[in-house]
Amino acid sequence: MSQPHYPPHPGWGPPAPQPPRRSSSGKWIAIVAACAVAAFLICGGIAILIKDDGHSPSSTSAASAPAAGKPSAKATVSPECWEWIRQELQDGSDSIDAASGYAVCGNLSPAEMDAAIEAVTKEIAADPSALAEATQTQAEKFQACVKADGTPGEKIAAEHVIKVTGTDKRSSIADTAEVFTNYTGGLLGPHQGDGKLIASAFASCYQSENGLVTVYDKDGEILANGNW
Repeated sequence: MSQPHYPPHPGWGPPAPQPPRRSSSGKWIAIVAACAVAAFLICGGIAILIKDDGHSPSSTSAASAPAAGKPSAKATVSPECWEWIRQELQDGSDSIDAASGYAVCGNLSPAEMDAAIEAVTKEIAADPSALAEATQTQAEKFQACVKADGTPGEKIAAEHVIKVTGTDKRSSIADTAEVFTNYTGGLLGPHQGDGKLIASAFASCYQSENGLVTVYDKDGEILANGNW
């Protein structure tokens, strides 16, 4: 089966002097990255990308091997750029940090960047754990963090989290995030303490200068606020 087609992106150059996080319509890579991730979800991941057509046993290896004398995409990309692309594909956001991207990948032409994105995408798809991480929701990523590093009380409270927003669009300065739970009662109810545990766990998992996280119950009432 043929590889996904990546549409051309706008010119690749230094970012304009404005906030580094911008909407996806102004990004040189967001469309390509979104298409890459969507391709795995729609087509079923790496099984579709590398599936042999059954007519030529050597067709898959021949197609995936770089042309003789031509360096692979990874060989032409710095480790820092490769890791940056990987993180952008896996963070689940609809925008990119163009400033940091140009800082580590600015030496690449648009064609080289397209090739690098495609190569990193294939690498992620070939790694089950990386593919799972790339398709996790923000709530699932938060719960995984709490499960790994949280206190016993935080782990129990985090099981009641049903949605998280704001972790994918951060400037690391005065960021805002929201955590929605299936608790009831609001600030005066019996789960105010659980809301505080969730806010505390959030501050352990994410860092921002003067960031604010708000925890809500299932009716949209505030359970707790916290800095992170």
